[in-house]
Amino acid sequence: MAYIKPDKTHNPGGSFPYTNFIVPNDGTQSFGMAHSFNMIGAITEMPTIEDRNNIPVNQYSSTNTGFTDNMDGISSGRRRIGMLVYVLETQKHYQLLPKGYFGNDGDGTLEQFNSLPEWERARLLHPESEGIKTDQSSFVPGQGLVYTEMPITGVAADCWVEIDMLSSGGITRPSVTKYLAYITFSVAEEVESITMVDPAGDNKYSTKNVSASTSIGGNGEKFAEFSFGDEAAAPSSIVILASNMITSEYKITSLNGGGDDKQYVIANASMTQTEGTDKYTSDIFTSFANATIKLDLTKSNIDYVRRGFPTKEAHAYIIFTF
Repeated sequence: MAYIKPDKTHNPGGSFPYTNFIVPNDGTQSFGMAHSFNMIGAITEMPTIEDRNNIPVNQYSSTNTGFTDNMDGISSGRRRIGMLVYVLETQKHYQLLPKGYFGNDGDGTLEQFNSLPEWERARLLHPESEGIKTDQSSFVPGQGLVYTEMPITGVAADCWVEIDMLSSGGITRPSVTKYLAYITFSVAEEVESITMVDPAGDNKYSTKNVSASTSIGGNGEKFAEFSFGDEAAAPSSIVILASNMITSEYKITSLNGGGDDKQYVIANASMTQTEGTDKYTSDIFTSFANATIKLDLTKSNIDYVRRGFPTKEAHAYIIFTF
């Protein structure tokens, strides 16, 4: 279904059409027209993350018809794609974007979103909501038709993306994106696996468009390699937290501390000669997506420690800040 701008012609019964502005009797009255939290979408304010997560979608009908009832194709209940919520608890703004669509861990389009069944769309707008029903039903003696509820498969934060607004001084704060890699090691001290993670599921760490692999250097270096497809400039910092499974501690390695230039490199950078000179500049601050970060995670470089009995294999976290 395409986007429909609700009006008198399209709205169902119960709407209140008007032909002019809604205004108070005079400009001195202290009451407003409506509370922002009762609107469908728009910009609102919530005291806590829990309050944000409780903004409802349509659940009252035997089958989920929230998008049909709202008529615009992008909202159900009081949730509307693109709406903004300022949370007092965190002092941050969040935008409602279904996961996998419109830049939230995917670039699905409105046409693709609207091709989904209505209950699937409702769940994408409220991933932890209980009571979202499909149109599938069965007859239960004594109850009649009983409709199937959709199982909860996501977390509440899946559909909320933190938005960096202007600072109080009127200066736009630099956009900061963080990525978190979880690395496991084998008993043979090999890099066993690399996974990009967002542990709390709150989009604090992006997992989007990152390629990770391993390689062995000519001198036995155990490289973990990373390419960040959405980043134009090189990272401002890289920090490795390597586990000590005996003491339950993490050894911190902040790159680059000196003396380790062979272990930590940016590969595949393009260097361009300045015309008429013997000087060169790099594209790592304009086209970093073409480059690869290579980190030698040999045990002696980052000092992880495994435990032999009972066996506890070591791991490490790598924080990339762009």
